[in-house]
Amino acid sequence: MNAGLGGRFHATTGPPPLTEVWLDRLDLVPGVTILDVASGHGIPPFRLAELVGQTGTVLGMDWSERQVASACVSRRPS
Repeated sequence: MNAGLGGRFHATTGPPPLTEVWLDRLDLVPGVTILDVASGHGIPPFRLAELVGQTGTVLGMDWSERQVASACVSRRPS
């Protein structure tokens, strides 16, 4: 997505590849509970929630109200 910006910027959705590498190394199974401190924009906790499934729990927290608001908006259903 770089329309109108002269091709200088590129935006993607979804977690960066490095995040996926780290999440794969956690070897998570459905049903576990995870606390994500300093969740930031929220993409990693949402991916963690997919990995732990309906029986698992992920609690993401961040000191920045701005980051929490960003995470809430990014996960709001369309």
